[in-house]
Amino acid sequence: MFDGQCFVNKLFILTPPYATPPVPVAAIAQPCANSIAFDPSGVMAVTSGGVFGKLSIRLYHPPYSAASVPAVTFTPRRLVHPRAAAWDADGNLWVTDDESNSIFEFRPPFSSTTEAIATLKVATQPVDVFVDRATKLMFVTDVGGNHACEKTACHVFVLKPPYLGRPVVTWTFPHAQPYVATVDSTNRLFVEMDRSETAADIDVYEPPFADDEKPALVLHLRGPVRALAFDPQGNLFGQLLKTGGLIEFAAPIAGNRAAPTASFGCPKGVTCKSKSWAGLAFGP
Repeated sequence: MFDGQCFVNKLFILTPPYATPPVPVAAIAQPCANSIAFDPSGVMAVTSGGVFGKLSIRLYHPPYSAASVPAVTFTPRRLVHPRAAAWDADGNLWVTDDESNSIFEFRPPFSSTTEAIATLKVATQPVDVFVDRATKLMFVTDVGGNHACEKTACHVFVLKPPYLGRPVVTWTFPHAQPYVATVDSTNRLFVEMDRSETAADIDVYEPPFADDEKPALVLHLRGPVRALAFDPQGNLFGQLLKTGGLIEFAAPIAGNRAAPTASFGCPKGVTCKSKSWAGLAFGP
């Protein structure tokens, strides 16, 4: 597991079984990140926003250790605040920007001068993007412009390749903000929904997806999360907004859950702080 912690500017590498607090096996120096995403070959993309003056997209190559450094760093001109990144099946990198309200597509080969080759304007304020490698579907969460979905409704969109057309499925949420999404090995969609500053849950949708379908399952949280990721065994991990600490819903996930199975906190030696979340992903 790769766990980003913003205020210490590190990506921690964790291996199971996870203790409380988790004990890293290594830490990679990385300016305050927003998201982590791996392509099938193990290349890691890390987005850093401009909030702390460290805007960039960095690509790292395996194997990973405390000595890892970016193979490529680029700062595209139109990028304002990159939030989430996702790789599609063709090795293209998609990055959401919740300040310019765009999703940018970047194509290899990557270099220090890489610029976006396409722009997707599907959401009012796109936050997360996830591409299911099995179905090639793209999922985009839209938080509606920071109005708690009251003035402008929030959405989750589903798009098919090449992803630049109209969504094939749309969920509309007038009273809850869908922040992050992921897909499990059976192609179910898991979407974290902020109900308030302290109340949140994860709604689970079954394929084939349809406009505004109701969730098949609901996993209740004890606070919002800002990253979701499945491990190879089908356990679902999240990164808490309030502390950056890690939680787990253990597999199999086959029914509603009243609370996470486990809460591990922040990596050993790291003081949990509000909004310290900085990405969560499973890599090679």
